[in-house]
Parts: sequence; C-alpha cells; structure tokens
Amino acid sequence: MLCNTRMIVLFVSNLEWMKLFYTREFGFEIKEESEVWILMNAGSIDIGLHRIGPGYEALHQAESNVKIIFDIDVPIETAHADLSAKGIRVGEIQNWDGYPFTVFDGMDPEGNVFQLRAKKS
Repeated sequence: MLCNTRMIVLFVSNLEWMKLFYTREFGFEIKEESEVWILMNAGSIDIGLHRIGPGYEALHQAESNVKIIFDIDVPIETAHADLSAKGIRVGEIQNWDGYPFTVFDGMDPEGNVFQLRAKKS
C-alpha cells in the first residue's frame, strides 16, 4: 500500500485562537473552514486544526494531539482489513456526505494516531 503524507492535524480546544496564531505568525492561508475544522496550506503539506469533540478520547492519548493523514492507493476496506489482521488498532471506516474521502483512524505502536483515506469513486 502506497501512503503519501497529505496533512498533519492538530486537535485543539480553541479553534479560533489557533487559527489566528497560525495565520498571523506563519502566514498560512486558509483553504477550508467550518465550525469544527480549519484547513491551512503550509507549503508542500496542509495543516488541519480540528476542534476536540465527542469521540476524541476513544482513539487519542492525552499526551498527543497530533494526527498524521495519509492518502492511500488501495481500497479503504482492504487497508483496514490488512492492518486489523496484523493486530494494529484501527477504528471504524467512516465517510461523510460532501467529503470526497472514506477514512479510518488507527494507532501506531507508540500511541500516535494516523488516518488513512481513500478517494471515493
């Protein structure tokens, strides 16, 4: 499975304050914005700010608020089954109306959260 780093997501308590910090101090440009999500361009990758909400604790450790997101070139169900069969902790496959990807989160051996996403066909 080929994985390309697409973005890094920071889970934050104060979305507005973090948006101001990164746009003002680093000049990142906003690509998307909603009540719970801001996506900024940071050169060759994007930085996402995601408001901490329900379900966050289920797959995240208190010591880390970072998620690395990888685009994959295989069906999401295949990647999910392969990692699960290897004993890697993975969450449920999810998709949302209007979002062009199907995704699932997982956790590496040291508790860092990753997300694999595949373009919807």
